[in-house]
Amino acid sequence: MIKKLLLWLVNICLSAFFISCENNDSASVGLKPENSLLNTQIIDTFDINLQTVFEQEKIISEGTGILLAGTFDDPLVGKSTASSYFQLVPQADIDFESAPTCNSVTLHLNVSSINTTSDGITEKIYNFYGDSSQVLSFEIHELTEDIKTASEKTYHTTDQISFDETPLGVSTANTFFPGTDTVLSITLDKAYGEKILAKMQNYSGDKIDFLNSIKGLHIKPSNTDFGSTIGFQAANDFTELVVNYTVGTDTLDLRLKYTDDERSFNNIAIDFSNTSINSLSNTGDTINSQKTANQMFLQASTGLRTKFSIPKFDQFISENRNVLINKVVLELQADPTTISGGFTDAPPASIALMKTKGNLLVRTSSDLPEYIVNEGNDDLTNSGDSYYNFNTTRNKYVVNLTLYTQEFINKTPTEPYEFIIGSYLEGDNINRAIFNNTENTGLKTTFKIYYTTPVQE
Repeated sequence: MIKKLLLWLVNICLSAFFISCENNDSASVGLKPENSLLNTQIIDTFDINLQTVFEQEKIISEGTGILLAGTFDDPLVGKSTASSYFQLVPQADIDFESAPTCNSVTLHLNVSSINTTSDGITEKIYNFYGDSSQVLSFEIHELTEDIKTASEKTYHTTDQISFDETPLGVSTANTFFPGTDTVLSITLDKAYGEKILAKMQNYSGDKIDFLNSIKGLHIKPSNTDFGSTIGFQAANDFTELVVNYTVGTDTLDLRLKYTDDERSFNNIAIDFSNTSINSLSNTGDTINSQKTANQMFLQASTGLRTKFSIPKFDQFISENRNVLINKVVLELQADPTTISGGFTDAPPASIALMKTKGNLLVRTSSDLPEYIVNEGNDDLTNSGDSYYNFNTTRNKYVVNLTLYTQEFINKTPTEPYEFIIGSYLEGDNINRAIFNNTENTGLKTTFKIYYTTPVQE
């Protein structure tokens, strides 16, 4: 009995068997010599399916604090157009001694960015998507419809509300390079400033009453702008509407800002025409990677995601019922030719693996996706989180699915082994990632299972 226990322990420690699963290709299983200490079972080959799937509905775009605006025609994933609706309120009461006169109105918008860390290296990624050499042009419009309260409505990327078609102002910047240019300033019509000042003469700190009259602003790309999309950070010291005015002999500034109490949301429209994924038009539509030059696509906030499935995994389970899973690793290698480092042309800072039924996400009672929890990297980084960070050094996402796979096997599943891969953060960016299936030997997606089976008596 002691000898058999030792053999079983050796069997666990020395496990090095793996499967490299490939899209629609037979994934051959290597066999160990008959005299090997590893009691590895022979299993049939099986296919891995990798598809691009589309589901645009129910992507929440409110509460992110990011104002997204612009248009970019991406040759790989098509044309995306983003615009934002947001509220601004005064930060203090003002007691005018006499009627104020508006001198100027300027909207300042601070470019958003995030810091990501992988392999000990921190990189700043700006919320910028497209070509920084192209002209950026935005229009600012006054809202004519209220942004509803949180209890009244949840806003999604497909929502829009009414605004005055005549712009209050148009940006005149020729180019805008994040990292060098951090704030975009747009001059607005003085009549809008006069309207704000008139309301302020009766303002007593009631923000709801203020927003009934000054409902907010809408930023959208000019019709001729196809160069890029940029995200601005709403709740920021440098994002504000400044009304410069004169009272008597004094010239002063009234500042309107966005705080956690105010609301905003982004509208994001997509058009896949003239791309390899132009057949994706309805929720649940899929397209196999073999029809898209052996590539799969993922883009935040557009409903464009990658579906991973093993159609014959139940056969592997039935033939290896007592299998001990030692390690399961999914590696999604981003195509480096599609990355512009530091901008959101690069892959999303983090992805999520979400449960699926058919081609649609499984959702909670709160209408949120059901996530597959991160089991952590080798150093247990991000363990327990719902996301997996992009490794900027290796240009890939590395996903540990060990416990998930073992639990999947243990419960004798009736559903296929499959999930959908999408951006973790949505509604405030249009980051996109391009993955290769296994036809590309150097940059392919790999799924490896390391396992052993206990020695039989």
